[in-house]
Amino acid sequence: MNTPFPAAITVREVLHGGGVRYELPRRPLGPLRWLGLLPLGFGASFSLFAVGWMIVASFGGGLFDIAFALFGLPFFLAGLAPMAIGLFTLIGRCEIELRDGVLRTTERVGPIHRSRRQPADAIKRFDLRVADPATAVNLFSNLATLQADCGKPMPCLLALGYPREWLQAVGDDLAHRCNLAAAVRVVTPGTVTVETIAEPARYSRPVEQKHDLNQPAGSHVTLEPQPDGFTFTVPPDGIWRGNKGIVIFGVIWWAFAGAIIGSFSLFVVGVAGVLAVAARLGQRRATIQATTDRLQIAYVGFLRRHALEWSRDGIAAICVGPSGVAVNKRPVLELQVHPRAGQKFGFLADRDVAELQWIATVLRQALGAASALPTATDGPRRNG
Repeated sequence: MNTPFPAAITVREVLHGGGVRYELPRRPLGPLRWLGLLPLGFGASFSLFAVGWMIVASFGGGLFDIAFALFGLPFFLAGLAPMAIGLFTLIGRCEIELRDGVLRTTERVGPIHRSRRQPADAIKRFDLRVADPATAVNLFSNLATLQADCGKPMPCLLALGYPREWLQAVGDDLAHRCNLAAAVRVVTPGTVTVETIAEPARYSRPVEQKHDLNQPAGSHVTLEPQPDGFTFTVPPDGIWRGNKGIVIFGVIWWAFAGAIIGSFSLFVVGVAGVLAVAARLGQRRATIQATTDRLQIAYVGFLRRHALEWSRDGIAAICVGPSGVAVNKRPVLELQVHPRAGQKFGFLADRDVAELQWIATVLRQALGAASALPTATDGPRRNG
């Protein structure tokens, strides 16, 4: 039996071609909607900067001046893509239409629209991808993505950012109309098969482990003894500490763009966006609790919260290792927990390396874990 349609979705029978159209409203994203201001502001500044470039460069009127002005055209076009993403996030809505054997998905922002098409007979199944309830942030917990599996490496995206119940109803009705044996399949991250791909060798070389039980000078991490163990509390960095590079670059960039365009408002909006991102990055924090027989980690990342737990016997190694990311060709290091079975967990990549070495040393001594990276199979990894 198909899932009943929510009142917010308008279902229209298409007379020409004998099909159906599902008209979804503006995405009910709540506070998440305002994240669209970031790509919108970035794209607008990029395109406006290019417009200012072309105007100033063409003042001479000569052939060389005009050619030099046209150099800004690709930058103007490049700024349109993030602007579209921002608008779709802020006020966009989705339409899905099945007609004449073709499944068409359209994203609309007023008169602006973008469509994708897929032959209906190529669809093998509809998948509804939802967040893992164990790790999802509250704002994301009920949002889902509807996809069409056409037997290709990449599924066809139909709709995203809508409540699970809405897309479940659309997917079930589409499966019925496409004469598929099964209704929509619900997929969580835990049910997806992950193919392990080796990290680049230069970013995954073993890191020399330093065994230091003394807390580094300037460290703001607190170590509190407990009746059966101890607790590390890693505080947030705040907007400035650890993110000053983003803030400085953002202020300079937006000041330059605002001066070229001659708009102080553009500068204010751009700096506000940079500070919003830096503030979110500065809220990352962790609590690491070690007892005589267990290790527990609660970590708040940029978008997700993690709550993990391992038994003492289930931990193979605790060490500082490469995160797989490099800055200026130098690997960014993180604190890693390697269980004997399952995924390794890496986090705190933004912290001082000496601080990470100290935390790893104290944890290894308390839990009797090794310091060497596994050499046989690294297995899939989970990032913080």
